[in-house]
Amino acid sequence: MIPVERARDFVRTRAVVPTVPKDAVVRRRLQPKFERIPDHRITTILAPAGYGKTTAVAAWVQEAQVPTAWLSLSREESDVRRFWRCVAFSLSGVLPPETALELASQLDALPVTESHRGAEALLNELNYHGAPIYLVLDDYQEIDDQLVHDSLTRFVEYLPAHVHLIVLSRTTPPLPLARWTAKGWKYAIDRRDLAFSESETGELFQRCFQIALSPSETRDLSRLTEGWVVGLKLLGLSWRPFELASRLHTAAHFPHQAIADYLMEEVWNSLPPDVQETLLRLSIAKRLDRELAHLLAETEEGWAVLAQAERQGLFISPEGPEATGYRFHEVFSQFVQSKLRQRDRELWAQLHRRAAQYLAGRHRLGEAMEHLQDAGAYPELASLIDQGAAELINQGEIFSLLNWVDQLPESERRLSPRTWALVAFAMAIAGEPVRAESILDDLEHRYGDAEPLSDRGAVYGHVCRAKAFLLAGRGEFSRSFPYIERFFRYTPAAELQIWRTLRHHRGELFLARTDFGLKGKTEVSFPEAKAFLDRLLTFGSSIVDNPLFSAYLPGYIYLALAEYLYETDQLPEAETYLHQAQTIAHHYPDLSLQVPIYTNAARMLSARDMGLEAFQKIDQCIQLVAAKGESHWIQPLTAYQVQLLLRSGRVEEALNHSRRLRVLPNDVVRSDHYYQYLALARVLMQLQDFAPATRILADLRALAVAEAQPYSYLETTLLLAASAWDQGAEELAYQHFQEALAAGQPYGLIRVFVDEPSLRGLAEGYASWREHHGRKSGSESTAYVDSVLWRMWRASHHLATPAGEGLQAALSDREWEVAFAIARGWSNKEIAQRLNVSYRTVTTHIENIFRKMDVHSRTELIAQLRKMERPSFPPQDPTQNT
Repeated sequence: MIPVERARDFVRTRAVVPTVPKDAVVRRRLQPKFERIPDHRITTILAPAGYGKTTAVAAWVQEAQVPTAWLSLSREESDVRRFWRCVAFSLSGVLPPETALELASQLDALPVTESHRGAEALLNELNYHGAPIYLVLDDYQEIDDQLVHDSLTRFVEYLPAHVHLIVLSRTTPPLPLARWTAKGWKYAIDRRDLAFSESETGELFQRCFQIALSPSETRDLSRLTEGWVVGLKLLGLSWRPFELASRLHTAAHFPHQAIADYLMEEVWNSLPPDVQETLLRLSIAKRLDRELAHLLAETEEGWAVLAQAERQGLFISPEGPEATGYRFHEVFSQFVQSKLRQRDRELWAQLHRRAAQYLAGRHRLGEAMEHLQDAGAYPELASLIDQGAAELINQGEIFSLLNWVDQLPESERRLSPRTWALVAFAMAIAGEPVRAESILDDLEHRYGDAEPLSDRGAVYGHVCRAKAFLLAGRGEFSRSFPYIERFFRYTPAAELQIWRTLRHHRGELFLARTDFGLKGKTEVSFPEAKAFLDRLLTFGSSIVDNPLFSAYLPGYIYLALAEYLYETDQLPEAETYLHQAQTIAHHYPDLSLQVPIYTNAARMLSARDMGLEAFQKIDQCIQLVAAKGESHWIQPLTAYQVQLLLRSGRVEEALNHSRRLRVLPNDVVRSDHYYQYLALARVLMQLQDFAPATRILADLRALAVAEAQPYSYLETTLLLAASAWDQGAEELAYQHFQEALAAGQPYGLIRVFVDEPSLRGLAEGYASWREHHGRKSGSESTAYVDSVLWRMWRASHHLATPAGEGLQAALSDREWEVAFAIARGWSNKEIAQRLNVSYRTVTTHIENIFRKMDVHSRTELIAQLRKMERPSFPPQDPTQNT
């Protein structure tokens, strides 16, 4: 089961198939309809309140004994992040425990701005599970968030054949039902199907009220209520057997819309006054536990009244097999609340406030805010937003926070300036920069003259934090730095932990590919990002003496710099920064820092041709995250091990290791499972199963374009080139390779090419192809292309033979450039001109080369170079056009 802390504010009984009353009518007439559900992806059961949707479906799944995940929805699930987390919780009862735990970890790992991808996480886990499952979403009319509707649409579009979705709702949900019907995916059960027939009406009165109806009475009741089961039960509760004839005659004259009110009045008036008073107080809460019932009723009898009302069939249902809670049926709740409002509006509002305070104290902020909104207690709602804004952001409930702010009328949006700064920060994260900047500009105008570390200064510090976040994300570094400096100067030390919100996304193995590295979703180049982080590290340390800053932020900056240097093929410098990050992580352990440290250490080992050591380094990381209970890291780390094994030529081990990945070729491809799908594509290519591999890579590349992730776009394009090359489609392979070069040039990327062994044969062919086609059509610069090709050639020979490895270790980069220039027949003077160095420097390099390679002439040097496994000369070196 998913641990309790995964859904701390979730009422667990809402994920249990409701109990079917013992006296419920067995509806054999509906059996053929329910038997058609497995033939469709989605079944909608649409009917107004009180038509027995929930009871009918619950009775069927229990009788059929089909594995069912049930979720009773509420208004709180109109937040896409919470919606899919609750769906995942409901599935924990039908999925294996380890699968449910992994699923919860995956959803927790999703960045806030990608919360809608929870649907895709569920799809792939369900697809991997393979056994038949029925997922029931009850009360879907409570959902009014378009993001939820959109993600559920995608969920249905890719639903595995063994999974069947059943949606219960009072209203038609805004889903593409007509299109799904045309495709044969949707099956519908509606009010006409659920309405009680005359025979069922007679059986209901016999079972529930021990009343034997005559054929005419059964017919009149069915006509009056149109088979509405709640109406039938209300009549049975309120009318004596001898009253049926006269009552039916009178009721027949009431307009149809008034029947519900009429029946409710009849039931209500038959209740004892003390029961009425208790139910009036309890009705404001849709779900009650014992403590909340006592708090609202102001008597210990409140819980007993609920139990008695449930036994009497008074539209109050138990939650959970042991009745650990109760909930009012919606229609009954609205009726009783309306009576309380009419009688004592002040008490009604007071009870809502009391429930809100109780729920807020248990971190059920969404339910608490709903109570305040229902009571129109907007000042209290604003106050609760003030208190809980930071907590909602820390919990990832960004969209919930913004939704509750939007619920406040304009005249009641009296939030504190600090909260408005937090709201603006949430807007920036949620992709609403225009709204965010409007708020921030106003706050800056009002608080820009505040004194540092004062109350007003703290507000301005939060404004500066949000401003810096927006500007740095757009690459406007020169404008962001003054705000960063002010943030440090104005913000009290206790609130400087805001930097922790800039940690990279959980599940991402490399820091520089995320927003923290200022590269993933921006147009910021590596040199710009490196300069920014260098400057941030330098002046940040000089203006603040704070343990949290000195503990965490430099660690992330050192790591980001190490990654930038690695990507630009500056390994010694990269290792220096990585060592500094490791030192900090040793004293201040933080998995979000430690995991990318391990992965970067592994790829630097791999770059040194130490594949076994690299694999073992990732093994150590897996053991670390497992010990910390952070299992969401394990799958991407395992995928990276598959890549390392393939890179080292250990194909059989890579194929065996890939079986640990919880992804399949026919999955819906998701960007947050990037490493798993990339590893799967590599394995499929190794098995020469190119069709699914190409589909996965194309889907990953499309997601990279949609989410503005240039590194992912480049990497997937390179693998598409390798796939085309392996299939003999040379022209397509060269075109893909050229697209990758164009994508890599703005960022100066080198290692992504060098670290891909499958590209080396392609690269040699591309050099010739480019001479005839590429130079005319490609937009990338000659110097960059030559640099990439040269380093790829050097790496291929370095990895090919021990001799090559010895030479690589002996010669510096500049000496290699001179050696290749000699191989092309350049004179010392030409070399000096092209490298922009003095003639004497060239002669010194040549002397060193001769000594290190144990040769005595240019002819011997060229002969030694030709012995390096492949007879081809190196491609044009990057200095040719200098």
